[in-house]
Amino acid sequence: MNDIDIEKIDNPTWSGEIKSILEDVEDGIFNIDADENDQMGADWWYLKINGEIAGLLWIVCEEDEMFYEEQAEIAEISFCFRKDYRRKGMLNSLIEQVSSLVVSDYTKATLILAVVKKTNPFLEVISRTLQKNGYLYSENGRNVLLEKEIGKSELEK
Repeated sequence: MNDIDIEKIDNPTWSGEIKSILEDVEDGIFNIDADENDQMGADWWYLKINGEIAGLLWIVCEEDEMFYEEQAEIAEISFCFRKDYRRKGMLNSLIEQVSSLVVSDYTKATLILAVVKKTNPFLEVISRTLQKNGYLYSENGRNVLLEKEIGKSELEK
């Protein structure tokens, strides 16, 4: 499979490709409550393969003094692929690219956090892949939390 190009979406709104992709995902993955053309919070990125939009990546980077007071900022990530692009072995590549993106664009982040709903039908494969890429597993009531500290080794890559 080809590499994934990650392209930032300027001025993301609940319309067009974002709406089309997220309305088509299975229940239990994303819960979006928005009206047409509402501004979307945080940063949104297209995941492109051969120039076609294959999915979305969402990143919010902020301090979390309640649960992660020892960290500077937490880069929380979420992603999804269109159905046609799933099960093609792209997840490892995406995870590596997301780590590089966070290191380069979110310079205050010291931790990457993927929150996966327990209702996500792809929980097992996502969890397993992230753990193989150095993410630590934990759970809370409704979610699986997969986190990876960004250390000097990440910054030197």
